[in-house]
Amino acid sequence: MTTAEKFETKKSGNVTHHIFESVSDFVEIAKLGRKWVDTKASEFTGYASFDDALKFVETGWSDGHKEVVKGMSGMIEQRGYLEGDELNPGMSGSVVDVVAFIEGRPDCYMDFEEIEDSRPVLKVGVQFSAQAKYSSQCFTNRGSAMLSLVEILEASGIPVELWGYANTQYCNEIQRIDVLLKPSSEPIDIDRIAFVLAHSAFYRHIGFAVKSWFWKEKGETFGDVGRCQSCELSDDAFDVVTPYSSSFLRDTTSITKWIKETCKKLGLEVEV
Repeated sequence: MTTAEKFETKKSGNVTHHIFESVSDFVEIAKLGRKWVDTKASEFTGYASFDDALKFVETGWSDGHKEVVKGMSGMIEQRGYLEGDELNPGMSGSVVDVVAFIEGRPDCYMDFEEIEDSRPVLKVGVQFSAQAKYSSQCFTNRGSAMLSLVEILEASGIPVELWGYANTQYCNEIQRIDVLLKPSSEPIDIDRIAFVLAHSAFYRHIGFAVKSWFWKEKGETFGDVGRCQSCELSDDAFDVVTPYSSSFLRDTTSITKWIKETCKKLGLEVEV
């Protein structure tokens, strides 16, 4: 498979959109871009090197499983689905359709019946860009939050397609990168997804390397994603998307509030 076959590219105006259908293909491009990023282990990268990051993608982050699961258990205590009603016409019922009654139609009586929800696939987008000032714990908080949200949705019968994305701008050009983390047909592999969502090495080794490679390919000579700025996505990019502001990472209270509000919009009620 050639490099170009590892992702799909769409161009619209000043936006170039790259779409990866697997984390494995995303990592292959990261390997090409590793020469332009700091590959050493440090507090900035959760004390993981670039090679450590590659191993975590392949085998999972077992210690992170414990950290993320612990965070999830403290984030959501209870959940329940809010059932809905709709009015259906019939020969008898507790509600009268006045127009139909005046017209003499026999189906002028109506009653409430439970809605049968078809549960379409929900596309959830998680930003994998973040400012340097945020600690490794901030990423663990966000990873716990997103895994909690996916767990709630799927336990309620809503299939989730989970995506990671970065949307960065430099000199009026925008590069958007999407990577499919979990198809709706597959369960979550927590060890692997925990690293992608909750470890700073994914963001600051793998993610940086991919963005650097794409900017290099455009002819930029610096290859330094630190000079790029994250920008907001359009409203229709995903069905649910993490807040644009990086401050979303800092506070578990605001994160859990966002989970609750997101679930409510989808007809779900949770106790946080």
